[in-house]
Amino acid sequence: MITTGEAARLLGVSQPTLNRAVRRGRLRPTLTTPGGHRRFDSAELSAALYFEGPE
Repeated sequence: MITTGEAARLLGVSQPTLNRAVRRGRLRPTLTTPGGHRRFDSAELSAALYFEGPE
């Protein structure tokens, strides 16, 4: 599991862009902690980038 910041760096986007993609339903966090922090699976993010391509 990786943090929002790490996920943004992996995808080559800013954190606000990643958060916007989550709000719009384009990406889904693998886990949301009780404190509301999102965690992502790096393999799933890589697959999403492969299928959708960079924006």
